[in-house]
Amino acid sequence: MPRKPPPPGDYRYAVGDLIKGRRVARGLRQRELANQLAVAFNTLAQWEQGYTQPDLETIARLARLHGMSLSQYLSPLDRVAPKEREAVHRDTQRVRTRRTSKNADELH
Repeated sequence: MPRKPPPPGDYRYAVGDLIKGRRVARGLRQRELANQLAVAFNTLAQWEQGYTQPDLETIARLARLHGMSLSQYLSPLDRVAPKEREAVHRDTQRVRTRRTSKNADELH
């Protein structure tokens, strides 16, 4: 049985629209972006349709591929409901903390 897409306004839907919009703006096909991210084409399609969402490490890779910071990449999500923005902020902070810890470990 096929999965239902999330309702409009849902955070997953907004992230999927963001990924698709940024991909289309660069003139990339789904397969091309999926190859650049080393993920299956179907995985990218599911993100764009809101059925699933990438982890924040992958979103950070997407931002780098587009030549943007994570904050710049996610800035269109500012129009998402405050509750959903808080979830994005928590996830972003978690990734930054992991990166800082990882970089500190590499220096020792």
